[in-house]
Amino acid sequence: MEAIQLVNLTHTLEKEGPFTLFAPTDDAFRRLPDGVLNRLMASPAELKTILLGHIVSGTYFLSGLTNESDLPTLDGRSNRIAVGNTLTVDGAKINVEADMLAANGVVHVIDRVLMSQ
Repeated sequence: MEAIQLVNLTHTLEKEGPFTLFAPTDDAFRRLPDGVLNRLMASPAELKTILLGHIVSGTYFLSGLTNESDLPTLDGRSNRIAVGNTLTVDGAKINVEADMLAANGVVHVIDRVLMSQ
């Protein structure tokens, strides 16, 4: 939540939406390589781009996700869904918590930060 506030995304996420948020756990941020989290917190523009890559326009519940779906993110890229023994978004497992309703969409908790490391 601190990162969302730092880059002023709170207003974006409070808009009507709907949105699907793939939210990394705090532990996922702690597992970033040494120095990466500090660098991101010191560079709000880079952090904002990474966070926007976790937000998709539209509401996507797990039951509606299909193998190799590409979901367009707010940073202009897309997240690739893979369905197998576990459901993943760009390789991050969506098995922590999923389908949590929000006022303007749905949240899926994932086990890593979606970024090129």
